[in-house]
Amino acid sequence: MNKLGLIIYAMCSCMAFGREGIDYHDFPSYLDAWNVHMDWSNDFFIPEGVQFTTDPFKHKLLGEIGNDPPALKAFELFHQFRFFEFTDHCISGFGNMSQANADRFRELLFKAAPVINLVDGSEPWIRKIIDLAGGARNVYDNALRDSQASQFCFEMLFCVMVDTDGYPPERTKGCVISQACESMCSGIVETDLWPLAAKERELVRIVDLREDEGGFGSAGTFRTIWCTD
Repeated sequence: MNKLGLIIYAMCSCMAFGREGIDYHDFPSYLDAWNVHMDWSNDFFIPEGVQFTTDPFKHKLLGEIGNDPPALKAFELFHQFRFFEFTDHCISGFGNMSQANADRFRELLFKAAPVINLVDGSEPWIRKIIDLAGGARNVYDNALRDSQASQFCFEMLFCVMVDTDGYPPERTKGCVISQACESMCSGIVETDLWPLAAKERELVRIVDLREDEGGFGSAGTFRTIWCTD
């Protein structure tokens, strides 16, 4: 089991003894609880009574999406790792989403393209994303560029990073999707424009950047395959 797998296993095995756990509905407090207990000089230790889970991220994201059925379906497909269906649903459904959600999921589609690119048989869906963006270079540039939706994209990718580590989605091997999401999170998190950026920047350091096994450097892999000079 790799480092992240061991961490998540330990976190999920931690019973809630001692002080009460964090209210998952209070997202900033949840981030504070974990960041305060991350002592990087001695690795880190698990906050007593606080179990790590991506549920607070998902609850926050669902609150942002609101009552928007096409956007809620896109959220569901993404977190079920049904990336091809997610791509088709977004492309056909942007016009039925609220403008804010259409903007969020369009940006996520571009930022997730280097991740989807690592799924076996993804070429037809990557071509659809490229067509939507008006060229592969536009996808690549959007994947690395900060935007109003960057925090939303970071949190969506962060959940997949954690949830797929040790549990490869269909048509993938090992923790390649987790690695790719980590790579993308690391690429888009270096900003102070988001209200929670500083706290979330620490959370992505739950793991050290891993060696390239196909996922790390996923934006570069996308550029090599799809972008021509």
